[in-house]
Amino acid sequence: MPDTQQRNSKFYSFVTVGALTRALPDMFYTVRFPSGELKHCVTDDAGRTARCGTDGEQRLAIYLGHREA
Repeated sequence: MPDTQQRNSKFYSFVTVGALTRALPDMFYTVRFPSGELKHCVTDDAGRTARCGTDGEQRLAIYLGHREA
């Protein structure tokens, strides 16, 4: 990856928590990228999502559960 692209890349990760602010491990979620691509994932044991990388700042949508559309 060229240097300029690396500097413009952004990486996102979140921690999911429930109503009592406890982490939610092993929770299904879906990430929708601006291209429309969907990525189905599961949070880790600490309730953390996987890191998603984008080329520069972009708006991602995160949904609880696995979505198909």
